[in-house]
Amino acid sequence: IVTHDIDEALTMADRVLVMSAAPGSIIGEFDVGMPFPRHRDSPVFRALRGRVMARFDEDVGRGAARRPEPLRATA
Repeated sequence: IVTHDIDEALTMADRVLVMSAAPGSIIGEFDVGMPFPRHRDSPVFRALRGRVMARFDEDVGRGAARRPEPLRATA
């Protein structure tokens, strides 16, 4: 599946791929490795969610540094 919801991906998939914002390449791969049913409040789930979010946040931080300042209207 393709989703923007990390919890959904970790709940349903055996493997999660993280894509960069632009140009849309794979920047991370995570083996979920948890038996079904998966519980979002389990320590293993929360730890893996943290790792996926950290990888996503790394890319967002780098992307922000690459993007130029938005144009602002002048009066």
